[in-house]
Amino acid sequence: MKLLMLCFCLVVCAVSDTAVATEENKVFYFYHSGAWGSKQVSGKQYVVYTNIQQMPNDPEKIKEMSKMWGDWVNKTCKNESGCTSNINVYPTAADAEKQLEGLKQRYRDEAKYSLTQVEFK
Repeated sequence: MKLLMLCFCLVVCAVSDTAVATEENKVFYFYHSGAWGSKQVSGKQYVVYTNIQQMPNDPEKIKEMSKMWGDWVNKTCKNESGCTSNINVYPTAADAEKQLEGLKQRYRDEAKYSLTQVEFK
């Protein structure tokens, strides 16, 4: 649940008027999805993520893209508890890379997780 809350904060921060962006008014983002809720899930949890991409820091576009990702996740979810649908937005590529690497480390235990990179734009 902490991961979900963190991602929600990042989206809200990126969508607000006070969001920090690069000099070109760009943000860097990646999507990810994991099991919904903090209850113990039997079997493997399925986690998917995308590569890092760049876009203008446009709150309406971020909302639109979040909805598209959520719709895709709802159709492809394999977790018995349901799936989160997160867009992770950062002011720099370095910030996004650091967070994506942290996500990969968090879900590296192949006995518990099936971690897969997907193509989604």
